[in-house]
Amino acid sequence: MAKTMALRIIAPSKVESTGLIAQLGPVQETESKPIVLDSGQLTTDQIAKNIREYARLRDESSHTLRLLTIDRKPKNASVVPTEFASRLQQYWKELDQTRGQYRDLQSTAEKLERQMDGSIKKIGVLRQLVDTGFGLNELKETKDYGLTRILGRVPTRRLQDVHRALLSSMKDQAFIATGKQKGDWTHLLVAVPSEKATAALQTLVLHDFTTIDVPEMKQPDLEAALIRETEQMESAKASLDGVKTQLKTFANEASENLNDLMDNTLESLIYLRAVLRIGEGAKAQQAFIVLARAPPVKALDALTRAGALVESE
Repeated sequence: MAKTMALRIIAPSKVESTGLIAQLGPVQETESKPIVLDSGQLTTDQIAKNIREYARLRDESSHTLRLLTIDRKPKNASVVPTEFASRLQQYWKELDQTRGQYRDLQSTAEKLERQMDGSIKKIGVLRQLVDTGFGLNELKETKDYGLTRILGRVPTRRLQDVHRALLSSMKDQAFIATGKQKGDWTHLLVAVPSEKATAALQTLVLHDFTTIDVPEMKQPDLEAALIRETEQMESAKASLDGVKTQLKTFANEASENLNDLMDNTLESLIYLRAVLRIGEGAKAQQAFIVLARAPPVKALDALTRAGALVESE
């Protein structure tokens, strides 16, 4: 399906634009009226400055439409181009308010997403610790006794080899507790004198031992910690779903205002350009046209050569 194209045209009255417009192709919508170009007594420098500012506003508005994933729906401007400087301030204020509200919602969503990601990681760690079969009190470091605890898992087939090697290398100073078996792996909790922890770990690694880190936790019970973290994750998810709904609703509500803002901005931009090119106080024909498909390049060139200004979307 061919994409439609919207054109804004301002042509000098002396130009017979009707025939030239007809060459653009099938028209779905057209609005046309005679106008007298009036900048409100702006100097050439002021007009040029306003053109630059309206062009910047156009680009920022277009970016905001894309950011909010709002479809651009061009139509004839709802406001007649006048009072360019004050209108420009008003349009910027409207755009900044919209972007500020969106940023606030987006920031809340990102914060909740980070909270969810953090909870998911903690839940993974807690489940891994629960799978070891050891309680939290057993896993906590007890430096008062000069011992270092090493938690991990080893292939079940190498379990006896690990016991023998560790007890031999540690001269019976290693304490080994066997936890749950999961699949082809068995969990081990090893306690050795702190000064021999590095040597003990080297011996374990030789037998395909995989360490499991134990994070600092305030809860006295792993299952209780897992339940609490799961509840926090679900709460964050529910809040995130709510904010995403708000973002969607906000985008739907902002769609009409942002599209109107874009229409008024483009209308002001082409009007100011027409004042510079055609002349202050000159009579002209202003048209808004929606074509069923992109027009031939030759037809657009013919309009431009005839003195018309054309903005397309």
